[in-house]
Amino acid sequence: IEDKLNNYNFSSQNISIELVICGDGEQLVNVQNLFQGCSNVVFPGWIDNDQTASLMQSSIATVAPYRNTDDFMMSIPNKILDSFSYGLPVITGLRGEVRDLISKYNVGFYCDDDPHSWIESIKRFLSDPQLRDLQSSNSLSLSKGCFSCANIYSNFCSHLELIAKNARQIPR
Repeated sequence: IEDKLNNYNFSSQNISIELVICGDGEQLVNVQNLFQGCSNVVFPGWIDNDQTASLMQSSIATVAPYRNTDDFMMSIPNKILDSFSYGLPVITGLRGEVRDLISKYNVGFYCDDDPHSWIESIKRFLSDPQLRDLQSSNSLSLSKGCFSCANIYSNFCSHLELIAKNARQIPR
């Protein structure tokens, strides 16, 4: 996959994008090598909350190339939730919970392991402003409807009340 991506030149396809890859994880050097010589890929390193907010507000999507490990597939990574909270659709190959959200709520694209799947998703997203607007709106609605602190707290309280009510009804 890396060789195919490394040899793919978005500018030769008249695709104007800038990828901003943040962080300083264990794979940073490998990822930097993957995009060596690509003038449209920026590596700012670790960024703080204000920088994250600024970047999110000037972006149209989040590319989230998480590995399909059990922990990631059974959960929704914070970066995905952050993206939705800014109304940013997600382009990812992460199976499990995230793929289910993308399918159910139309909040981005799920990509296969094939690099062309990623490239086609990016091209489709960039070429269709109506789709971008729809997925952006869906992302924000999903965040507010399912993942806001107020809703989570309310649902948690309702769940605890139900447990307490059911516990009182159990004969001792």
